[in-house]
Amino acid sequence: MTGRSSEIGSGAPAAPDAAAARASVARTSAYVGTWTLVSRVLGYVRDAVCVAAFGMGLEWGAFLLAWMVPNLFRRFLGEGALASAFIPEATKRHDAEGRAGLRRLLAAMQGSLAVVLVVLGSLLCASCFLVPPAWLGGVLEKSGQPELFLRLSAILIPYLAVCCTLALWMGVLNTVGHFGVPASSPALLNVVWIALALAIGTTTTGLQPSKDAVNLELAHAVELLAWGMLVGGFVQVVQFVIALRREGLLVAPRLGGDEAVGRIWRAMGPMVLGLAVVQLNLILDQVMAVAFVGEWANNYTYHANRLLQFPIGVVGAAVATAAFPLLARLGQSGKKEELGRELAQALRLVAFLAVPSGCAFALMAFPMVRVLFEHGKVTAADTHATAWTLSMYALGVPFLGSVALWTRAFYSLGDRKTPVVLAAVLVLVNAALNLALVLPFGVAGLGAATSVCAVLNSTVLCVLLRRRHEVVVFRTRRDLPWAMFVVGIGAVAVGALLERALRSPLGDGVALLVGLAVAAVLYLGIAALWQWPEMRVLRRRKRR
Repeated sequence: MTGRSSEIGSGAPAAPDAAAARASVARTSAYVGTWTLVSRVLGYVRDAVCVAAFGMGLEWGAFLLAWMVPNLFRRFLGEGALASAFIPEATKRHDAEGRAGLRRLLAAMQGSLAVVLVVLGSLLCASCFLVPPAWLGGVLEKSGQPELFLRLSAILIPYLAVCCTLALWMGVLNTVGHFGVPASSPALLNVVWIALALAIGTTTTGLQPSKDAVNLELAHAVELLAWGMLVGGFVQVVQFVIALRREGLLVAPRLGGDEAVGRIWRAMGPMVLGLAVVQLNLILDQVMAVAFVGEWANNYTYHANRLLQFPIGVVGAAVATAAFPLLARLGQSGKKEELGRELAQALRLVAFLAVPSGCAFALMAFPMVRVLFEHGKVTAADTHATAWTLSMYALGVPFLGSVALWTRAFYSLGDRKTPVVLAAVLVLVNAALNLALVLPFGVAGLGAATSVCAVLNSTVLCVLLRRRHEVVVFRTRRDLPWAMFVVGIGAVAVGALLERALRSPLGDGVALLVGLAVAAVLYLGIAALWQWPEMRVLRRRKRR
């Protein structure tokens, strides 16, 4: 299996055969999902190494808040909006003019993006030096934390230019069927991050994280890690440059000369909020955790969300990435019936894997967090708060995983307003739910609010797609995700087995593996017995 999809090739291909296109999406989803799985596993190792070295105190909490700044704009200007607006235009150009036309569009888009990033990055960096730390006192009240947050933000903001440029390059590589480098790049960053954290962690032995005032020595170690992130970004750039050169798409930026650039930027406007609603809600969770629970409490929401990204990234993001070029072609050609069928196929694949994943994360949150994070400077209280938050987030996994597909279906039809309006409403709903749940339930209430909003987002998008665009996705009851019914039955049995395993002298690590293995065998066994079509996809993948 390579990092390319033969059905999405070079030149000006004809409309793909439905069966071949579906097989291509399944193969590409598996490939992207495999690399995403590797990246998530490395991400867990990275997080475990970092919390063991720095703890869940003010210092690491300040780093996570600062890292949120480039991450936010990566979602807004990068993977979320830029890639989603660029791929339809790039697909159209590639089909009509081949590689030559695609090169011209990429060069013009690179030049335009460079101007935006230089201006935006300069303003953000300048604000880090000009904003008085006292202005942040309403949220970051502990001694030294506002100053540390501003210093870390100034260091990490340049990574914004890296991740947004990589998102553009990811879009053009996906357009020509190259998924390998875009899928493996996050894993490469995690490898660099782990190496840096291990090296810097040797200098933090004996240093204790604080929840009252910043430990200056530990703060210095965290700043070194922030500088190291720029090294990781440079490594990623080199990886993409090599791939672009091999594909004949390495071009110099230029300003102007392509009217499609204007259409891409105009399309990005509404997409910013439409695709980033989940990220906005998670950022809101971190800020409210700091404001209402404690200046260190964003550690809990961040790490719970990081664990949650395992099923969402491996399943939802992988399928959405693989399916979007096909959905864009069908939407642009007005083939709504085919669009509905392909979207239903992709959604069933997401549900088939996301529903059991969500149940597993909810049932096994405590041993999972204990095994992964309760080392070094992490306490049992930190584990308890993180695990409860993870349990609440996990309830919304199937819906969080499907939102990207629903949103991209609207974009493929040229409707960018509907997801935006809904996203704006849901941000307000999430804020209200956060305020209502955070005081009685703490950080776990923030996770519950996010899950409720994910259910609302996915459900309303499904209804509006049918009413406004006459795209029928679920035609009969058999088209509904059967996994939701089956896992509800199996969850009780798995939970009982897990509880018995946790009481054994084998330890949490063995109990966790036993519980996951039993859950997987039970679920796949029922799916094979009932002959779900998704099992046939897995069998074909296994034979290949």
